[in-house]
Amino acid sequence: MIKTYKCPGCGASLIYAGGTEDLKCPHCDRTVPVSEIAEQNNEAEVLAAGRAEDESRDNAGTNVREFQCPSCGAALVTTDHTSATQCAFCGAPTLIESRLTGEFKPGKILPFRFDKAQAQENFKNWKGTGKLTPSSFKSAAVMDKVTGVYVPYWLYSYSCEADIFAEGTRTRIMEGQKERVIMTDHFNVQRTSSAQYRGLPYEASTKIPEETMAVLEPFDYDKLTDFSFPYLAGFQAEKYHFPASEMQERAREAVRQDLINAAVADIDGYESVSLLNANVRFLQEQADYALLPVWTLNYEYMGKNYPLYMNGQSGEIDGELPTSKFKLFLRFAIAFLICFGLAFLFGRIL
Repeated sequence: MIKTYKCPGCGASLIYAGGTEDLKCPHCDRTVPVSEIAEQNNEAEVLAAGRAEDESRDNAGTNVREFQCPSCGAALVTTDHTSATQCAFCGAPTLIESRLTGEFKPGKILPFRFDKAQAQENFKNWKGTGKLTPSSFKSAAVMDKVTGVYVPYWLYSYSCEADIFAEGTRTRIMEGQKERVIMTDHFNVQRTSSAQYRGLPYEASTKIPEETMAVLEPFDYDKLTDFSFPYLAGFQAEKYHFPASEMQERAREAVRQDLINAAVADIDGYESVSLLNANVRFLQEQADYALLPVWTLNYEYMGKNYPLYMNGQSGEIDGELPTSKFKLFLRFAIAFLICFGLAFLFGRIL
């Protein structure tokens, strides 16, 4: 099912207003609560049951599919993972709801905290923009490319126990008339620890480099809310590339190591503690599918792309900007002229 939300006042496409619970019309500024749109959407889902990928057309067996824009009728070219996008011709925010149903429907979403205008200002004022940054970076044409993307994540939760077997040591010193004896006593130590882990985040997409998402952390997971389609209006989104089972082992290993390290660190009364063995039991585990907000900007300079990414909540930015060759040359030329002038003046004085 292909959908775009229309303003009840002027008929233009509504977009989600970051940091609010409303969709906003960019033309007449009218707002509509997300809850109202979501209620209408639930009714539409019942009427559209069974309609899914048959609405699209496969391009020669590739993973590229074409849908029809519900606003202007133009072709929407997407990959198999695209679930929210914008029409390249009329700019209408478009949701491919069939891509976010069943097992692909997120349980949670972390809405954007600020809108595109604020994201543009954040990029312009970023500490990574120095005096040698090309002037074109802050141009309206570049800033118009700022795009909000919801990145798919798995949030893993565990309840687990660990049996820890370790060796502890204590040192005794015995002083004699002629000699000093140092004795080390060895003890077998056993501990049982338990812990609960909630919402450990693992990216389930190849959209943004994993190391970049690590820099953008942390997100405020306390602000997670139940998923609702209207939050996607005006943004891009993808369904997950990796199922929960594919990321599960990495999450379990991270929990295992953390619980063991914490349990060993908690053993006191010994001068040294060495881990001998550990048995970790996972009593309960859960994987929640969630979408997290990221602003992206791809800046092209001298034939090379410089991608930038921003946490859609905190405004934290990761990326690297190029150095303007003209500004670098100009700075060198000015420095050379100053040095030349000082040398000439100093020579005249002598």
